[in-house]
Amino acid sequence: MDLLQKLAGEINFDFHLYIVHDGLFGRRIPGTTIEQPTEPVPTVGRPPPPTPSVESKSKFDAQSGRSLKRGSKLKQAQADVNASRDEISYYPFEFSTAPPIQTRQQWNGVIGDLISGTADLSFAPLSVSKARSEVIDFTIPYFHGGVSLLAAPETATDIPLLAFLLPFSPELWIAIFTSLNVTAVAVAIYEWLSPFGLNPWGRQRSKNFSMSSALWVMWGLLCGHLVAFKAPKSWPNKFLINVWGGFSVIFIASYTANIAALIAGLLFHNEAKYYEMSMLTQRVGSPIATAAESYVQQNDKRLWEHMKKYQLQSIDEGIERLKNGTIDLLMYDTPILDYYRGTDQSCSLQRIGDNYIEDAYAIGMSKGFPLKKTMSALISKYSHDGYLDILTAKWYGDLPCFRLDREMAQPKPLGVAAVAGVFLLLGVGMVLGVLILIIEHVFYKYTLPILRHQPKDTIWKSRNIMFFSQKLYRFINCVELVSPHHAAKELVHTIRQGQITSLFQKSVKRVMYCNCRLFQNTSTVEVSLLIKLRDMW
Repeated sequence: MDLLQKLAGEINFDFHLYIVHDGLFGRRIPGTTIEQPTEPVPTVGRPPPPTPSVESKSKFDAQSGRSLKRGSKLKQAQADVNASRDEISYYPFEFSTAPPIQTRQQWNGVIGDLISGTADLSFAPLSVSKARSEVIDFTIPYFHGGVSLLAAPETATDIPLLAFLLPFSPELWIAIFTSLNVTAVAVAIYEWLSPFGLNPWGRQRSKNFSMSSALWVMWGLLCGHLVAFKAPKSWPNKFLINVWGGFSVIFIASYTANIAALIAGLLFHNEAKYYEMSMLTQRVGSPIATAAESYVQQNDKRLWEHMKKYQLQSIDEGIERLKNGTIDLLMYDTPILDYYRGTDQSCSLQRIGDNYIEDAYAIGMSKGFPLKKTMSALISKYSHDGYLDILTAKWYGDLPCFRLDREMAQPKPLGVAAVAGVFLLLGVGMVLGVLILIIEHVFYKYTLPILRHQPKDTIWKSRNIMFFSQKLYRFINCVELVSPHHAAKELVHTIRQGQITSLFQKSVKRVMYCNCRLFQNTSTVEVSLLIKLRDMW
């Protein structure tokens, strides 16, 4: 309506609006023909037909094509051109005759009214097409859009409990942890067999690199080296550990990228999976006599046969059926779909993908209308000076659901539900830790005394047991067993003495304890020698 008033004010013509009787944009009616005269048809000064005047009650009615009459799709604007040739001679215009075609198919809707002369101009979302251009004239386009698909997906976002595992497939997780254990075994064997490694017969080091040490190194590197570990000394392991470190970097980078994309997809995109399927497997509806229907009918016969089962009489019917679930997708002009999507009360409508086809809106007029070039020149002027952009921002810039879309696009903090699986994993780890603690106590109380009384030539007292655990070897052969409650008693004693800070000085306390044990079992001369050696060191 704004564009119509702007043009009417600049060209200085009067107009009145009326609703077409069938409420359609217009398409050919198969099987009917009409005779077309070959003599010139007068177009200037023709009085308008006796049609009822319609007053727009909402600012979007005339521009979008929404009619005040329920079920109607558009308004028709007829220009009552009462100016003479002399009055409009300073505007570029042309007089032309109708094409010398004797017979043609009859059209309905807006196109039919323009062909029959009932109307001179159409101000509605009328798409430009080759078939329509053969029977009526168009100005240059004033709006470029297209045909797209609209859906009403479920807004509920269900985040799986184990969403943190979804970035990788189950097969990839199995492959990663299998390679971790295989690499750990290889590292332990390399270190055990190397003459320079941390093993009992290498350089006689005080520490040995066991299988448990290898697992600790592999896990530490895979998780970003978050914990300290005993580094192997052999050259094969120095090479292999670096290779595993590179693998860990790739793993962490891939997982981080995939988990970020996954969370963004789960939280901010509610498109259901079936929208990715072929439209032939979905219920796709489109209003009759529209550019979308015409394009599909001419270019995709299979889809057209499928869509004929879900033909709609109006866009309002399509929106209603989309919400009640009787159709899956609605195909229509993108600007109209965007307006319905932006003004939807529940903001549940969502456009799927890009434009199905490109399209443009223009002012339709009867053949030979004299103001075609004048209007085209003015529309070109409005396009260059930004007036058409101002109109677009006026009608679409402040729609409620579009404001909500902008708010949803802002970053939001994650809730507990998004990472609940990680907390579940932590809880499972705590439970398993309790079970392992119970197994340790059972082993310490019942199994370890039996192993300590084994003969010296058994495998349990062999140095090969250090391949699996150096601590187990020491407990079986060297360390004096104490009560399992000894640590608890020592903790209580420390608290009673008020030595709270000593609880956080484990290494210092261990050195002092070892020194005391050392001094108790040595003579005075040996103690003096040890003190000198300690000072020198």
